[in-house]
Amino acid sequence: MGIVYLLAPKLTLGQSVEAERFFVACKVELALYVSVSEIQNGTVLQACRLGSGDAIIIFNRLDRQYDPLILGFLADAVRDGADIVSVAITVDSRRPPPPVENQQSFDVTEQLRRRSLSSAQLEVIAAVFSRQLLARLEPTLTNEPMHLFLSYRRIDGEETAGWFGDDMVVRAQGVFRDLMSVRIGQDAQDVIEENLSQSDAVVFLDTPKAGASTWIERELQIALSLGLPIVWVRVGAEAGRSVQRLRPAQRPHFSFPELQMMGGRIPAEAIDAIAHKAFAICREAFASRILGQINHLRRLAVAHGATFDELDKPRLLYTITLPRKGFRYPERPITQVLQFFGRWPTENDRGQIDPCLKKYGYEPHPRHGPYYDAALLLAPVPTRPNKVNQGTPRLCVESSDDYVKFIEGYLVPKKRSPGKKGLIISGAFPDCEPDCQQNLTDSVHAFTRGCLDRQGIVIFGAHPTFQHLIFDMARRRRADDYKTALHMYVSRFFATNEAIDEYAKYASIFPTDSVPGGRDDSLTAMRRAMINDAQAAGIVVIGGKTAAGGHTPGVDEEIALAREADIPVFVVGSVGGRSGQLASEWKSGNAKGNALNSLTAEQNNQLLNTIDYVSLAALVLDSLGW
Repeated sequence: MGIVYLLAPKLTLGQSVEAERFFVACKVELALYVSVSEIQNGTVLQACRLGSGDAIIIFNRLDRQYDPLILGFLADAVRDGADIVSVAITVDSRRPPPPVENQQSFDVTEQLRRRSLSSAQLEVIAAVFSRQLLARLEPTLTNEPMHLFLSYRRIDGEETAGWFGDDMVVRAQGVFRDLMSVRIGQDAQDVIEENLSQSDAVVFLDTPKAGASTWIERELQIALSLGLPIVWVRVGAEAGRSVQRLRPAQRPHFSFPELQMMGGRIPAEAIDAIAHKAFAICREAFASRILGQINHLRRLAVAHGATFDELDKPRLLYTITLPRKGFRYPERPITQVLQFFGRWPTENDRGQIDPCLKKYGYEPHPRHGPYYDAALLLAPVPTRPNKVNQGTPRLCVESSDDYVKFIEGYLVPKKRSPGKKGLIISGAFPDCEPDCQQNLTDSVHAFTRGCLDRQGIVIFGAHPTFQHLIFDMARRRRADDYKTALHMYVSRFFATNEAIDEYAKYASIFPTDSVPGGRDDSLTAMRRAMINDAQAAGIVVIGGKTAAGGHTPGVDEEIALAREADIPVFVVGSVGGRSGQLASEWKSGNAKGNALNSLTAEQNNQLLNTIDYVSLAALVLDSLGW
């Protein structure tokens, strides 16, 4: 999309404290996601040149006596195809200005009433408005209202979850909660998995007894393997909490230690903050994932004789043409239409694809049908069972991951299988703000998926978050050989025999014995065994703790061991933490950094700066000859 132009309230309303507060809050919110231009006077207004991808936000006047300069600007905007959105701060100013007077204004008073909020909470409504505008301007990239899956333990969180769900619905967020969404007689596990697959994010209400629930652990495992963002909300005191085997991140996004359980209600302002966090994390995670896959497909097409063309950027609509293979006579290329989504496509999305394509000349022939071979609506989460095709000819709803995997397999020549097929994934959550934790999870997700899809072996150490993500992803993508596809190393210093037996259900387990030196020496022994895995062809370093506070970075030792074993090292810098520090030190042109692997200086610089983890995984695996 283009630019969002914010017309200052004083240009239409004069001085209005409420409108100015709303204006400032919108500007801050929108600037997190799109380009925003603030217009404060007529001179700037006259200098603006609008395009069809731009949007204008204007505050309605009560008396409708608009300056001719404003009316001329709006008329030009309509002529040039820009989107005009009007805001009614008061009940008496609900009618928009010409030439959009027949459109519905965003009614601040009504929005406050519907949410039982007061005028002191205008900033909340400004955030709601901003999200709705983003969903309107980027219809395939965002979802409004969001669909949140609420994970909690009934024994000490049922009432709190009930209040939370009710409050979230009032604040314009769709929420799934098992008590109100699972009907008597249904298989609860099947319903929960289906609802997870339809959700944009998970809100995990971490009550003191939640850690002991295998049910919650399973919900979080599925969410991690699907790549769903998890907003971790810890409630209740730290003392006496159950041991948490699966941690969805390094630390919670929100904590309410003073909240009394068995009916404690999370404050209203905190509900708004949690909703905002879910929206922000989802939009960044899914947008980065989708845009990275688009860039990866574009590079694949250029490298292998296909073409990848943009039809409609705001709607993420593209065409790809692929050469046909294996036929004796000339044939026209395969032509597919692709539309990317930052959410699972809806029935409405399915119905919109044909009218949209007609605008670009894809009018079906009355006898021979569409010009293209297939249209695909691509989502950033795994394909749901029984959700592909659904009886519509030439139209498929598909996971973008699965589609990219298929195109890679079709375009890229089969390579001779290398002697070693193992990729070591090293790292941990860095000491960063909770908002940044999703980057690390997405990176681990991309490298694990890439390795599994190329029939490689993922080699890793026990980690309370990543081991479950990797376990579940392997079962989904390598159902026939998931155990042999995973080599997990664990030290008996940390893991009991019972835990090791449990891990063996999901992977090939390589336990190492405790050593007399205790914790640190036992970790070194485990790391050395992992680095010397017979299949290890390379190691990718992601995140990790820095030396701050006297901590000894574990990734440094693993890099040193890999260098000793002559294994190429790939350091991903954009996730931060220790790998970010090392990548900065070994930036492009530094001989030490380039000597770690066979990549060029430019490619190592990509590892330093790029958040396109799908492409980075392909870059690393290509360099290993897979």
